[in-house]
Amino acid sequence: MTGDMVMDPATGEARGYALSSGGGDWIERPDCPACGGTGTAVGKLFKQDNHLGGLAAPHPAKPIELRRCGTCELVYKTLVASPALLERLTAQTQAGLWISAYDYAEEIALLRAIDPAVLDDVIDVGAAGGGFLRALAPARRSSALDIVRFASLRINGEFVKGFLDDPALEWSGEAYGLVGLFDVAEHFYDPPQAFANLRRFCRKGGLVILETGDSDAVSMARLPRWYYLNLLEHHIAWNRTSLAAIAAKHGFELASFERKVHKDKTPPGLRHRIKAQAFSLAPQLISGFYRLLGKPFDVPADMAVDHMRVVLRAI
Repeated sequence: MTGDMVMDPATGEARGYALSSGGGDWIERPDCPACGGTGTAVGKLFKQDNHLGGLAAPHPAKPIELRRCGTCELVYKTLVASPALLERLTAQTQAGLWISAYDYAEEIALLRAIDPAVLDDVIDVGAAGGGFLRALAPARRSSALDIVRFASLRINGEFVKGFLDDPALEWSGEAYGLVGLFDVAEHFYDPPQAFANLRRFCRKGGLVILETGDSDAVSMARLPRWYYLNLLEHHIAWNRTSLAAIAAKHGFELASFERKVHKDKTPPGLRHRIKAQAFSLAPQLISGFYRLLGKPFDVPADMAVDHMRVVLRAI
């Protein structure tokens, strides 16, 4: 099936794809979901993982291709799992999903250096079991947004059910000082709607901290083999250009940007730092070595500096 493009009534510009999937498991989208631009073919996914939390999703009827938008530089899949499919799988497997012992100490220190006042009033988007909120406790107001309320989530504020890119989210309407967006931006179906909602959740002067994959960290030739885009629930990959452009369009400015290893792939110690640095200096050599070892992907997830941590300020 094909998702319907949503147009902005004020500007007449393409705003993204509607969340409704008509009950199907897959949504086809040939054009960029962020700006409606035309994409250049990058290649077919190497090994799409059709599992989430141990449950298998129905296979799509055609191969999944990657394209890179010629206008905003977003990398996107031409075929993505529908919201209904992901919500169904998440509800059934929540006990084993996105469990992390990460303490968010680096992120909290960064936010405290920019504006410590925001730490007391937070909503975490894609909160899952509430790891980021626990790290911030006790906060005056601690809220969460997710498609499923995890049994382990503990909050003293509101729970907002839905996808961030849902135009009909029901919430208090009381904006927050801080919005957490860890490992969420790669899931967007309708990025403009997601950022419009993000701006509503964040009060003027407030901050958004997000982590997501950085497509600039991976060469075009290796993008189809990037483990990150071969995950069922990951639909798009941003870079600094595409993220800064859509953020500015929706009332945000860039307060901080850093390319890094994914937060859950960062074991402490000198050994890991040496491995990560080696991969950043000689990715082709190390990727070739991984292929010789029979590894499924040639971008090793435990050492690739392929994510970005960004802080946005609402203006």
